[in-house]
Amino acid sequence: MDDGFADIPTTTLADLLGRGQVLDHGVRPLWGPVPRIAGPAYPVRCPPGTT
Repeated sequence: MDDGFADIPTTTLADLLGRGQVLDHGVRPLWGPVPRIAGPAYPVRCPPGTT
C-alpha cells in the first residue's frame, strides 16, 4: 500500500476524489449487532501475477 496519502485527512481525500469514489454516508449494516465471521486481516505484499 502506498503511504503517500497517510498524512492527508480522510475528509480532504473525499473532497478531492468526488462522489463516485467515496462510500456514501447512508450505507448501514443490514442487521445488528453483526456477528464476527472472520479473524483479523493482515496486509501482505505479493509480486505481480501471484494473486
